[in-house]
Amino acid sequence: MKHLATIAALAAIVGASACTESSRSDPMITTNVKTELTDQHVPGNIAVTTDNGVVTLTGSVPDEQVKTRAEGIAKTASGVKYVVNDLRTTMAGDAPLPPPNLPPSAPGAIAPQNALPGGTNVPPNGPSE
Repeated sequence: MKHLATIAALAAIVGASACTESSRSDPMITTNVKTELTDQHVPGNIAVTTDNGVVTLTGSVPDEQVKTRAEGIAKTASGVKYVVNDLRTTMAGDAPLPPPNLPPSAPGAIAPQNALPGGTNVPPNGPSE
């Protein structure tokens, strides 16, 4: 009987310590992943969400190497079961351009280099006499 009580106590201790690692709360996992990404200076705009230990990374990063690195960091965070990497890679020139043939006064239009204030254009060789 004495041995049975000792075994039960040991089982309870082992069970409790095993549960602490596997049952980390989703908010705690999210915080851990965000902290690791920040501490390791991962560039980009990365959002982290966690649902039942499954971490999802969304947002944008500069290239595939950073995308892979962010996923690796997330996988090593405590309590993470799986990582869904939905990060997009963007290049510096990926900014949208305004549609062509906009009148110079339209929002987003780029004024020609030879335009004077008031919309008057100057010929490339200067004003004619």
